[in-house]
Amino acid sequence: MPPTVTAPAPYPETLVARLPTDRATAHHIAEALAEALDPETSAVSMFESAEGWTVETAFHDEADEALIAAIVSQTAGAALAIRLTFSTIATRDWVAASLDGLAPVRAGRLVVHGAHDRARIRPNETGIEIEAALAFGTGHHGTTRGCLLAFEMLRNQARDARNWRILDVGTGTGVLAIAAVRSLHVPVLATDIDPLAVVVARDNARLNRVAPLFAAAAASGVRADFIRSNGPYD
Repeated sequence: MPPTVTAPAPYPETLVARLPTDRATAHHIAEALAEALDPETSAVSMFESAEGWTVETAFHDEADEALIAAIVSQTAGAALAIRLTFSTIATRDWVAASLDGLAPVRAGRLVVHGAHDRARIRPNETGIEIEAALAFGTGHHGTTRGCLLAFEMLRNQARDARNWRILDVGTGTGVLAIAAVRSLHVPVLATDIDPLAVVVARDNARLNRVAPLFAAAAASGVRADFIRSNGPYD
């Protein structure tokens, strides 16, 4: 059986520190910040800007604000440190924002849609409801729609499609695996390297009422024991 995955707790907001300076100073400060801060919870960059060069640090722990200020002061002096500014970027579901107002995506008889478009699904179509989430696969990206079209073509050409063993590697929101279950009513195994995507995929499987035939787990590649033990795959 695939291992149980718990979603990582999301950070409520992102803090950003910015400092305009010259290129050489920006390089020294960026190196000092990158060495001192936790790479798992922060990111340091430098780029050319209207004011010359800017060092930008994105972080989540408010305690790092004092550390960043101290590093800038020690590296470049108090006179430059007073130009350091801090701001907050509230967490936003960018996928939800980008999908606002977009129409359902049709790939043959498969239709990927949001909750607001349930009424637009025709009787002869297979609706797959995918709510915007922090995982890839809404149907609006060309690769997702292309995979749905390819699946429909293969399914229509195959004589034994209902006997297929199916593995969805890099499942994202689970849209392709859900499409397979909805179309063929067979068990499907879905994996992703991102634990959050696995949780999103499971939620979408429940939303589409295919959870009993839908298994999802975090995995990198296809070498995990639970993947091999369920194969070979068609």
